[in-house]
Amino acid sequence: MWVVAGDFKTGFVWIKRSILGKPKALGFRKSLMKNDMVPLSSITSFVIADREKTTSWLTKLVGGAAMGAVLGPAGAIGGMLASGSKDETMAELQAADGRRALVKGPSKEIQSIYLAVYTLQSVARRRLAGPNTRGDRR
Repeated sequence: MWVVAGDFKTGFVWIKRSILGKPKALGFRKSLMKNDMVPLSSITSFVIADREKTTSWLTKLVGGAAMGAVLGPAGAIGGMLASGSKDETMAELQAADGRRALVKGPSKEIQSIYLAVYTLQSVARRRLAGPNTRGDRR
């Protein structure tokens, strides 16, 4: 993932995961030897801004050539049609301290961050609301 614009330095962003593989924080590059870790629990806003699906002609060509070498002309056509495409998403996030960033990356990574932020925010809302918000009559 990459920071496209915002208060963080433009460049690479990575996801710090727990032992079980769940996203915990986002890492932003500050300088050559310093990183800025933003916990997902401190992200107050996460909005999907844009989604695009692109296919490189080089990817299609290589896929067609590989399948053509194995299965002949029919394989070349099938390989060109089956070659993968990139699905990228752009999202805007805002941290609790007011810093904002526009992040672009693979849809799968953006989705996992979005789901983790949503889950953390809903748990926090339930804690703030109190015990009798689910219809319990105790």
